[in-house]
Formats: sequence, C-alpha cells, structure tokens
Amino acid sequence: MVKVDDVAALILERSPSMNIWKLQRLCYYCQAWHLTWEGRSLFSERIEAWARGPSIPVLYEQAKAWWGDTTAPWLQILAWPLGDSAKLTANEVETVEAVLKYYGSQEVGWLNDLSSREEPCRRARRGLADFERGHRHITNAAMQKYYRKLLAGT
Repeated sequence: MVKVDDVAALILERSPSMNIWKLQRLCYYCQAWHLTWEGRSLFSERIEAWARGPSIPVLYEQAKAWWGDTTAPWLQILAWPLGDSAKLTANEVETVEAVLKYYGSQEVGWLNDLSSREEPCRRARRGLADFERGHRHITNAAMQKYYRKLLAGT
C-alpha cells in the first residue's frame, strides 16, 4: 500500500500549485473513491473530520514543517518532496486521475463546502459546533458506504 505522501506527490505532478487545504481534500476524495471502486484503501494514514472538512493530519504537520504557516492563503505547494508517485499501481494512478478530472479544477472553498456537508464528515463531527475543533476519525467503512450509495444513485 502506498502512503498518502505518494498520492500527494502524484496529485501535484498532475495538477501543480495548490494550497494544503485543497491537497487535503483531493487526497480524501482519492481515498474515498478508491475504497468505492477497488474495495480497498489507497493509503493507511488517518483521515479526521476537521471544521473545514476531511483532513489528513500527517499531511498538515509535514506541510507545516516544510513551509511554516500553511494557513497563509498565498502559500502554493508546487511539489510534495516526501512522496514518490512511481510507487502507485496503474489502478491507483487511474483513481487519482479520475478524482483530479472531477474535483481538480474546483476551488478549495467549494471542496471544503462539499466534503464537510457529505455524510462521512458530518457523521464524524456529530455533536460538534460548525467551527469547533475536532479530530474525530472518518472511517473507511463510512466513506465506502456513502460513496457506494452515490455511485448507485440512491
């Protein structure tokens, strides 16, 4: 299994220059859709339901270590030096490319709004106020169940 760093590296090779929040959401959607289409995880790193949407804490912490203040709106990440996109299989690359085709051109605000309104994030944040910090886990099972329903049109 590849690491989220490898997925992030491929995303930035295919769609260079984005902030950490957009990268987080795209990695989330890669995991969710890979679970749905392939029936298995793309990466093993934990995804949490943060106030603005699903986030992968390890990506956030690594970005802070490399670039400092990752909340600066002007900070654009051009590459992810901690990952190796060559580690992804053809099916994994196909998942990333499909996610980028659908979500990649969207603004980060749109991705934040969509992902935070969807059931996996809402369910994990149940009981928290809209902008309250939270680090609750979004499970693979919750993602797979929700996105399979979307795929089936139900």
